[in-house]
Amino acid sequence: MFLDGTQPIHTTALRKPYTDKPDTDGILNYSQRELKDILRLVDENNLQVTMHAIGDRA
Repeated sequence: MFLDGTQPIHTTALRKPYTDKPDTDGILNYSQRELKDILRLVDENNLQVTMHAIGDRA
């Protein structure tokens, strides 16, 4: 799962805006509710998940 993006294109989800692009703080691919629902299904089905989370907000 990719929770956020990458730093070079300013899509890493940060708690504060980028210093060189103050109009954005990145993106989150899932809301907190969506993430909890997905992880509940993963757990119920005895699966494992790997997450890409670079930013401190992700």
